[in-house]
Amino acid sequence: MRNSLPFRGNHETAARVSLTIAGGEDCASSIVYNAIINSASGLLTTAKEYEPGSGSKAVSTIILIVMLVIGLFLVFAGEAFVMVSLMLIAVAVSFTALLYLFDFALRHNDSSFVACILPLILAGVSAVVIGIIISCLRKTIYTLSFFVFGAAAGVVGMLMLRQVIVSSNPSIGTNPYFDWYWAGVAVVGIITGIIGTYLKEAIVWIVCIGVGSFLVTIATIGMFNLYDVKTPAYAFWILLGGVAAIGVVVHCMYWAKKSAAAKEAEGKGESLLAK
Repeated sequence: MRNSLPFRGNHETAARVSLTIAGGEDCASSIVYNAIINSASGLLTTAKEYEPGSGSKAVSTIILIVMLVIGLFLVFAGEAFVMVSLMLIAVAVSFTALLYLFDFALRHNDSSFVACILPLILAGVSAVVIGIIISCLRKTIYTLSFFVFGAAAGVVGMLMLRQVIVSSNPSIGTNPYFDWYWAGVAVVGIITGIIGTYLKEAIVWIVCIGVGSFLVTIATIGMFNLYDVKTPAYAFWILLGGVAAIGVVVHCMYWAKKSAAAKEAEGKGESLLAK
């Protein structure tokens, strides 16, 4: 049985980060959630010292490493492998949303496994299933791919905006009415998804860079805090901007190479016609 957790009802407090359960282990779902949501807000870096148990620490590390690898793939190779990127983005965004929902539903359970591990399992499995379904439907519903890219851009954009809001005014994160922000995230995601169906290919590189750099940043900052490497709040924005800038350069190089190859192929075609 788990000790009484008076702060578990509020994700946004520093106490949420240093949450402990019986046996001295921190809650893995709390660590991962805060890595995604509060990396730039200072709630992680200003929380009191905590010593995660080996099990919780291992689970959190694995998830953060997976997020880091997905982010690096999107930044450096996302546009070259569009269909793989589509599935990975769907999985990442779905995992973020579902982790919040499952954690909200299970956080008061007396079992430490149900409260701290099961939300991660349910969110992970569900996100993978959603990613596979979207990948399978991409040919049947052509515009679905661009809707997913557009929706991902909106959701990640709103997550970044939330980082700005909470970092500038941490007290707002403890306001229960601020949970309505997630309804706004859903609305913006739908709107940007519709916009994405009109932008088509143009949305792909934007989303690969944006989502990729965001995942790299939150995974890196999350692991820093997990292993007690203190970072200032502005480190989030410096790392995010740096990774995004690298992504822009990589994608520009990809387009330049692709354009040169197209011109070369066109030139060969014209020479054959001339013969």
